[in-house]
Amino acid sequence: MWWAGLTNRTVSATLPMPREHHYYVYLLTSRPHGTLYRGVTNDLYRRLLKHRERKAAGFTQKYAVHRLVWFEEHSDIEEAIAREKAIKTCGGRGRSN
Repeated sequence: MWWAGLTNRTVSATLPMPREHHYYVYLLTSRPHGTLYRGVTNDLYRRLLKHRERKAAGFTQKYAVHRLVWFEEHSDIEEAIAREKAIKTCGGRGRSN
């Protein structure tokens, strides 16, 4: 068995390091001075493609919001969600820090 000689020390040395996660809060619009959409994602590029290809059903498909106007990056999902909620409830003036 290939694992017979492994110890906890060698296993931990061979395991990949945990990935650094990135989360994005973003704003999309349909046109200048048009409808705004706020969202959170861990893959901004993939999410924007879904919006542009109209694969994101619901609000974004109905109002054709696909132009990225703003985004910010977070390393913690809870922080990103709190930021998105702050933007939704008070137009971005509040921040939970």
